[in-house]
Order: sequence, then structure tokens, then C-alpha cells
Amino acid sequence: MYGPVLRGARVVLRPPVPDDVPHLVRWLADFETTRMLGYLQQASSEPQEEDWLKKVAADERSVFWMIEIDGKPIGTSVIRSIDWKNQHGESGTLIGERDYWGKGIGIEQAELRTAYAFRELNLQKLKSAAFADNIASVRMQRHVGYREVGIQRREIFAGGQWHDAALSEILREDWEARQHDGSQPKA
Repeated sequence: MYGPVLRGARVVLRPPVPDDVPHLVRWLADFETTRMLGYLQQASSEPQEEDWLKKVAADERSVFWMIEIDGKPIGTSVIRSIDWKNQHGESGTLIGERDYWGKGIGIEQAELRTAYAFRELNLQKLKSAAFADNIASVRMQRHVGYREVGIQRREIFAGGQWHDAALSEILREDWEARQHDGSQPKA
């Protein structure tokens, strides 16, 4: 399903619109953008991305947003593989516009997404995985309050080599404590 509009100081998370499709195609065709995601590097077309967005809209086990800055789509944010019975899901981020890398956008969108997961979806835990050598992603997760819970060695084969996966998670109770002790801005 698509998520509702969530507004932060700079970031807006919003449902995708048809005009976003060319951006998705361009981002997924850019090896530098996708190399730390483990995606197979294959070209996608606008009709393929349109079909994919229709599947995402109908998926009751995911919530998907476009990340927007000043009216410009710059990436995607998702909670996927939601287990409603056990109240947890997996989070993921793609900042497709390289000009926005390293500017705190990932942190702000993750804070919005995390607040939504715990306040609106009533989840108890969010999990995430990143290439262990994806320093930006690992830092973003820590900043939001995720704790590393393990390393899966040689988990992902991408770019002609094996990569370890850093697994992390945040529990609702830990997130709530951060909201009250001032260690994180209120989302």
C-alpha cells in the first residue's frame, strides 16, 4: 500500500504519482545508486515500473513512499514484509538523487517512517539490513536508534564480490524512550 503524506523539516514522504516513474527508472539504472542495495543491474522500463507500483499499491504487507525535497522526488522509503501477527517489518531507503547524499535526508525520512510504524501501524519492531561496508546506511540506522544485532557473513553477491550484511533493529519501547529523553528530535 502507499503511505500517507508525512512532513518533516525538509523531507516529505508521499505516495508515488505517475510522474515519478521516469525517476525510478533512472535511479535503478544508475549502478552507483544501486550498488549497495544488492539489486541485479538490469535496465527497467517505464511500463515495468508502472506495473511494479501497482503491485506495491496492492501489497498489504508493505507501506511505500516517495521521498521529496522542495517538490522534487529524490528517493524512496519503505516498510516491507510486515508481519501483522508478530508486529514487525523491514525498513529500507533509496536516495536516488546523488546530490542529496550525505545531507541527512536519510536520517530525517527514517525518523518519519519509524514514527509512523510505531504510532500508526502499531508495530513493535523494525528490522533493517545493509551492506556492512555501506557506512552511510549503517550510520543512519544508528542515528535513528537501530541497534546492530548481527553480521551475516558473505550474504550478498554483488558487483562481482561477496559482501557481509549488517543486521539492525529498533524496538518500539527503545524508540519511545528516545522520544522522551531528548536523544532524538520528536518525529
